[in-house]
Amino acid sequence: MAGAEAEAEDGLESEAEAEDGRESEAEGVPLTITMSSVKPIKSIEDQCWIQFFNLIGNVTTNHFKTLQISGHRFEEVDASYSLWKDVNLTVSKFLNLDKLSLEDFTIGAPILHSLHQNDVQKIINTWPGLRYLHLTSCRPFKLGFDVLLDIALGLPSLYRLALSMDLQQLPSLEAIPLLAHGLDRLELDISSMELDSIMEFAQCIDKIFPRIDSWSFKCSNYPAFHQKATSILIALQRARKYEVKRVSLGMHEVNDE
Repeated sequence: MAGAEAEAEDGLESEAEAEDGRESEAEGVPLTITMSSVKPIKSIEDQCWIQFFNLIGNVTTNHFKTLQISGHRFEEVDASYSLWKDVNLTVSKFLNLDKLSLEDFTIGAPILHSLHQNDVQKIINTWPGLRYLHLTSCRPFKLGFDVLLDIALGLPSLYRLALSMDLQQLPSLEAIPLLAHGLDRLELDISSMELDSIMEFAQCIDKIFPRIDSWSFKCSNYPAFHQKATSILIALQRARKYEVKRVSLGMHEVNDE
């Protein structure tokens, strides 16, 4: 594969890496693949990745829980996209995912050409016990806010989530159910958002992920987005804690009477 600077048409490296996965999982060690290429990637690369996912499900057991395929850092993705422009790889093309029992899955740009809601739904349906999920794609980002709701409903054990998204359109606050998901860490790389939607965004996040303890929001068209969204989320969480205390004090007063 391109990450090991082998010729893409070789096709044998996928099998070798899958064999490495079998050896690693016996020790409980995650399989991590890091991509680093400085030359254009040939279109046949997508077939290598399809073959890789086809093989790894056949050569690992249900003790294999972690698969991390990392691409370039966010700041390098746009530059590296030109190297991958002939590769049109999506999660929907991966076969035999149901042969894996993953709890931690990372795959990022520029390996993934795009991410759509059906890609994420495939992951949700295949690995409902995921605890860590990190998905990024090349721009333009396609995922809207609805995918966060799908994840909150479909991955109840998720502890950490990182996604690349387009949040130009947010659902109405009334349309979002009040959930008690236990997500602890949320990282979003947002391609664009209306500047007057920060309050609405924070309220939507708080309704489905009320227990997040740390977060990171990167918005390309609004550098101050993270800071402003953070102040609102902290205020919402603080108000909820005060309300819980009020209810608790009220119950004690009733019991004392």
